[in-house]
Amino acid sequence: MVGMWSNPDLANRISELSVNSAVAIGRAIEVAQPGFAPSTLKSGPCVGLYCGPGSPLTQVMGLLTDSPLSAETYQDLQSFYEGRTNKWEMQLGPFSNPDSWSLLQNMGWRVVGHEHTLYLDLDQWREPTGSTIGPGVEIRLIESAEREVWSKTLSEGFMEVVPSDTDVLTKVMAAMTHQQAWMAFVDSEPAASGGLVVAGDVAMLAGSATKARFRGQGLQSALITMRLKQAKSMGCGLAIVDCAPGSQSHHNMERRGFKLAYSKAVLDQR
Repeated sequence: MVGMWSNPDLANRISELSVNSAVAIGRAIEVAQPGFAPSTLKSGPCVGLYCGPGSPLTQVMGLLTDSPLSAETYQDLQSFYEGRTNKWEMQLGPFSNPDSWSLLQNMGWRVVGHEHTLYLDLDQWREPTGSTIGPGVEIRLIESAEREVWSKTLSEGFMEVVPSDTDVLTKVMAAMTHQQAWMAFVDSEPAASGGLVVAGDVAMLAGSATKARFRGQGLQSALITMRLKQAKSMGCGLAIVDCAPGSQSHHNMERRGFKLAYSKAVLDQR
């Protein structure tokens, strides 16, 4: 993968993984919360996800490529969310179709934030030397019976940042069997979490959070390294991650060699 750079083809690869992941998340939602069924709607290039009002999983994926958002697909999405919530998000980026921007602007949508998608050429990546974690720390891929502990750790780490129904979110994340679940333990206590989704030769790092009292110990850096090693061993040549611009996660990823693929505008309706 020598010569990789940010371009529409890279955006297409990333978008395909995100859409497929959204479908898998939808299946997890319906396992964890049968009352939310159907939890997904596939229309045009988009997948609409519903996991309750205010949930970070209630959003539309699939608009980051040149495939346009049509008026028919927009109406499908409105019908899907109608009666459930009046707040759902979409994301558009530099390679999104201009007609999608125009349609959403005409429908009263506005930019309320931004998110960065970073990428790493795993063929060029080398594991850093030297340990950054102290004694009593264990980093490992957890067993299936530990998924609820993993999801609770993730929810607790997110609580300060993402207001949501954490009970629902915890159940849903525990049911996301398409995602490898990694955990950092400090003196045998669950301290930090990290997820890994692999599709073909693309790996997505997700589900990264650390409990407040364990921050600043290098746990997320260690989890990043372990997941990248795992992805490379599985034949992946590309790793991606979404993070808030200027966040600690953003800083950690850049230190590991990740580069900006594109910045996404987060939109909601007035």
